[in-house]
This record gives sequence, structure tokens and C-alpha cells, in this order.
Amino acid sequence: MGNKDYLPKDNYTISFWLSEQTEFSRFRSTENIPKEVDTLIIGSGYAGTSTAYHLLEQDPNADVAIFEARNLCSGATGRNGGHVKPYIHRYYDLYTELIGEEGAAEIANSEYEHLWLLKDLVDEHKIDCDFFLTRACDVYPYKDDPRLVRDMKCYDRFMKSPYIREDLKKQVQVYYGDAARTISKNPNTEVAVTYPAASCWPWKLMMALLKKCVDKGLNLQANTMVTEATQRSDGKWVVKTADRGETICNKLVFATNGYTKALLSEFSNTIVPQKGVICRIVAKDKSTVPHLTNTYGLFTSLLKSDYLINRPDGSIVVGGQDDTMLDLSKSGEAALSEHFDCVDDSFVQEKAVEVWNDNYMQERFTTWKNTPTEVSHVWSGVLGFTNDYLPYVGELDCIGKKGAYICAGFHGHGMPRVLLSGKAIATCIATGKGIKEIPYTCPTGYFVSKKRIEGKNIHKEELLEYVKNKPTLLKARM
Repeated sequence: MGNKDYLPKDNYTISFWLSEQTEFSRFRSTENIPKEVDTLIIGSGYAGTSTAYHLLEQDPNADVAIFEARNLCSGATGRNGGHVKPYIHRYYDLYTELIGEEGAAEIANSEYEHLWLLKDLVDEHKIDCDFFLTRACDVYPYKDDPRLVRDMKCYDRFMKSPYIREDLKKQVQVYYGDAARTISKNPNTEVAVTYPAASCWPWKLMMALLKKCVDKGLNLQANTMVTEATQRSDGKWVVKTADRGETICNKLVFATNGYTKALLSEFSNTIVPQKGVICRIVAKDKSTVPHLTNTYGLFTSLLKSDYLINRPDGSIVVGGQDDTMLDLSKSGEAALSEHFDCVDDSFVQEKAVEVWNDNYMQERFTTWKNTPTEVSHVWSGVLGFTNDYLPYVGELDCIGKKGAYICAGFHGHGMPRVLLSGKAIATCIATGKGIKEIPYTCPTGYFVSKKRIEGKNIHKEELLEYVKNKPTLLKARM
């Protein structure tokens, strides 16, 4: 049993990505939910969609259903930043500490591979989702900034690793001083790091894949909130919904990301919902848009960073502002209350978007200096942040839930992680094998274990340390 207080909210903010919803957003394959199905997936976002897509690819006769609490793909995938940005070298030190050098390299290599797999998927099915292959540009304003010191240490270790693909190493470039400012077009930059990335309209990508799954026999049920999942003595799962009855299944997949603790109490301190905010900025005069070809990460402290993509329509989608959602007038966990362990995406804190004013782009990019802008959309979303920064992918046998799987907890970084994670779950179901027994699909560091689930929440510790040391860690924004 989980905690129903963490189920999705009804009156959620509408993201730019959800602005083109259609009748299919509320699609139900059948008038009533199935009484019984072989595989039931909870969640129609990236993880649930990828699992269903790959399962039907491997087994066209698979009997599979997806239940979605709200309109289709209206969770994190329908309200993220549109980034497909591998971290590559960033966090390499942390991952090495957690899972060793080879495990850390698996993550970097896998995230890089996602770029090309997603491009192939879009090309193969001719999906109209604004997929744009480009380069990320990480911007650091201070040479002695703790974030830069940490990331460059990771970069050095990454470049020396014998497990990193050599073609990937060649893709990363570091620029300093005037070169960094010219290439990044950010006047306050001291160091800029570039590497391959992409952007897309994630909701359109998933909706296209869901339609293909429905054509192959997927039973898809929108606005069908799962409130409880229990296992019978015969091993079958009974999945109860809020107002549409219950379904019995043999295999159950929790593709629930930030809402996982609503159904799995074992993950209460393991996958914790964290609220984020994002906006879309547009030029007032559409005929004079100074389009930037890179995607960006703008770093100003160990916790604070903005990330943004430049869309083909000339608009900018910007996310971040994590530190502004902390109430730094309070101490300890009280300072985290509207940000960490929060599933309320029905509103946006005013202070979180104050920085996204009419001068945001003009102050950060020289090419936008004389271009008047305005904010067209602001929304919030719920991310699934994990105790050790890594997703949870695999069967749940280790906590006594045989026949159940999880593909969740992507720590605000799902776009270059989920596709192959979903494929791994699909392969487990199709073959009847555990994730350690199937051919390598996703990084072994994602695999579920009781030790991981019960491990301390280092992300929460970092947030609390930030609150405690705010006078020294907070720096002026770019």
C-alpha cells in the first residue's frame, strides 16, 4: 500500500506541450476497463509508452493495457523542458563512487546512444515532433565556481576512462574566456562546454507511439486513476481504480515516476516527487527572432541551474529555478515543503518565475539584446527524484512483489534514459527473465535491489545542506 495523498492532482497547470491536445488525449480503447489482462502498465508517459511499444515489437500478440490517471502523457513527459541532453561527463564522479568506473561509463555511453536511437525512431515512423539534433552548451560564469570545479573533475575522469566510447570522448569540447563568450553568446561566461544533444516536442513523440501501440492491440485507458495494487495468493495482481472498478493482471509495471510512493510504500524515501517549473518565452516581433542553435545549461551554483532549448518556431523553453522554490527564510525540511516531496502541479509559485521576465534572454545572450520578449506559458510539473540520482528499472522480486516491475525515478533527466529502460522491462516480460539475465539493454546501475531502495537519500541531504549553507552557496544570477 502507498500513500494516496501522492496521487496525481486533477486541476493541473497546462504546459505549452499540452496546448495541442486532441480527442486522443482522452482515448479509451473500450468503454469499460478490461476485467483481466496479461500485462498492465500504470502510466502513459515516456516510460509506460516505451515499455508498451517495445513489448508489442517483441511480441505482437502481447495482451497489454495502459492505465493513465489523467489525460494521456500529461505527467512529467508532457511538461518537461523538451531536452534530449546526455549528461555525458557531468556526475561521472558521483556515479563512479556509487557503482564503479565501468558502471559510470555505461550510463554515459547509454545516454549518448539515446540521441541516435530517438532520431532513428522518429525517422523510421516519420513522427512530427520537432526533433532537432544539435549541441548542448553548458555555461559557467566563474572559474572558481564549485559547480565548474566539480564538473571539470568529472570531465577529466571521464576522458581518462577506458570504458567510455572513444567517439564520444571526441565529441566534448571545452572553451575558455573570449572563445567561451563568443561560442555561447553569453556575455558573462568564463567557461563553456559543448557536446551532442537534441530537443523535441516530447508529448507529440509519445502520442504518436501510443497510437501505433493501439493499432497493434494495446488497450489504452485515459483518465483511469489507479489507487491500489495488491497481490493475491495465486500471484495475480488486483489493480483498483478510483471510479472504474478493478482489473486482474499477471504482470504489473509501475511507470509512475514522481507518483510512485502513492502505490508503493517501499519507495516512500526512495523516489520522492519534486516540483519543477518551466516557461516558454517568445519574441514579440516574430519576424526578427535571433534563433540560437544550441541547447543550454546555465549554471550559477551547486544547486541552481537553468536549462533551455531553442525551438524551431523561434520560442525558448526554459526550466530550472529550483533554489527559488525553496523557502530560505525557514530552516531544515520546512524550507523544502513546496518543492521537495510535493505533487501539487496545480499552481506555480510566483517567486519561482520572477526571473523569467521580459529581460531574461536579453541579459543572457548577446544576440537577443535588442529583441523584446514576453512569457507565453508558465507551468509546473512533478519529477521523480531518487535517493541516489539513478532510475529504478527491473523486477520487484527483492521486495516480495513477484510479477511486478518498475521503470521510474528518472531524477529530472528522463529523455536520454527512458527509451532503453522501457525496452529492458519489455524484454523481461517477453522472455520471462530477470533484468540481469537478459542481454544488456540499460545500465546496470539502474537495476533494482533492496539495498538501493533502503539506501539514504543523498539528494535530500544535498538540498538540506544547501538550505543550511545558503549565505555561502547562493550566488548572483547571470
